[in-house]
Amino acid sequence: MRHATFPASVAALLFAITAAAGQGSYATLAYGGIKCAGWTAVRAAKPLDAAVYEGWIFGFLSAYNAFVYKGPNIAEGTDIDALRGMIDTYCKQNAGEDLDSAAQALIKELLKKNP
Repeated sequence: MRHATFPASVAALLFAITAAAGQGSYATLAYGGIKCAGWTAVRAAKPLDAAVYEGWIFGFLSAYNAFVYKGPNIAEGTDIDALRGMIDTYCKQNAGEDLDSAAQALIKELLKKNP
């Protein structure tokens, strides 16, 4: 039964990405609604929770690679520590924004290096 929910999750993610590309707006799922202030607090005190948040962001990047980006990896040439640092910087400057917005800002920054 668990296998039946995975395709549904993937379909929901694809729908969200497709809606974003086609209409300019979409529903963010799971941890995307966590505020940047929460990211900053968790990064400082709860490494296991931070790993979950990071996983969501890296999944967002992976979905972008799979369905939008014209190359193999939007983050090519950038290591994980640098990606974390970029999210840290964004979230410190935009504490009221959410992780979805931070992931989008990360992609915009990465596109400057890998158009």
